[in-house]
Amino acid sequence: MYIGKLVNPARIKWNNIRIQKAWTLKYLGVVIDNNLSWVPHIVDRGTKSLDHYHQLQRIAGKNWGLSTANRKLIYKTSLPHNLNIELKNTNRHSSSSPHKSIKISRLRQSAYVIDDPIDPTSYEEILRGHQFHPAEFKIDNQISTEPALNYPTENATFTDGSKTTEGTGSAFCCFDETGQLKSEWMGKLTLDNNIFQAELFAISQAILHHTNSNAQIKIWTDSLSSLQAILNPTSPHDLVRNIQNQLQSKDNIDLGWIKAHIGHYGNETADALAKKAINEGITSKIKKATYLSQKIS
Repeated sequence: MYIGKLVNPARIKWNNIRIQKAWTLKYLGVVIDNNLSWVPHIVDRGTKSLDHYHQLQRIAGKNWGLSTANRKLIYKTSLPHNLNIELKNTNRHSSSSPHKSIKISRLRQSAYVIDDPIDPTSYEEILRGHQFHPAEFKIDNQISTEPALNYPTENATFTDGSKTTEGTGSAFCCFDETGQLKSEWMGKLTLDNNIFQAELFAISQAILHHTNSNAQIKIWTDSLSSLQAILNPTSPHDLVRNIQNQLQSKDNIDLGWIKAHIGHYGNETADALAKKAINEGITSKIKKATYLSQKIS
């Protein structure tokens, strides 16, 4: 980030790759902008405060705490998808639920909720710290989160994930050197898996499909959050860490972001396959989502 009045500041490169200028950055929770105006920081704090206020409003209603009927409804209908959140969103006088949340998500021990046994091994584990030494984390140049000038289908692969009330699906499609559809894959996940997992699983399977290729491979996804997670060397998600491992050993595979719903043939094909995978895909088992996958209203 450049702070100054020059119209054309110096261009900085690393390994002959130009580093894009940032307008803001966050350091120790403080958002700093290039004009040192603090406006982005105030907006950021205000947005988070408003979001917390709305969450408390939904939980508390007119009186603090949920009724017994509402607590049971949340447990029975949402627990598989929102494990950590619902275990904590109980009446404030209850002392057992936070303990259950810690027992399941952190200690990885079984617990009972409304007489239903919860097996922690079936849920995604929260991982901490680096899996690679920072100096050995070398996949940054293989991932682009910036829009491209064009998205050729020749020798390209497109991935996507989809989730409906019927289930969750992952898919990818590959095109040959002439731009013709060469191969496709569809994976059928469960309602316990969220859209974030579906997107990541599709990327992982696409990389696995090309693992024996020595050609330069380009994989496109419309999930910007997935690419940002993969760029995070301390991501807590097991699926993300698996992709990082795959890319560490395959420097001929690049990931790029394509905007969703722009009418691109490759992206639209992957989107249609992901929706189709919910009912017709190959049954694929990955651990249930530990994090919140849909809001409680």
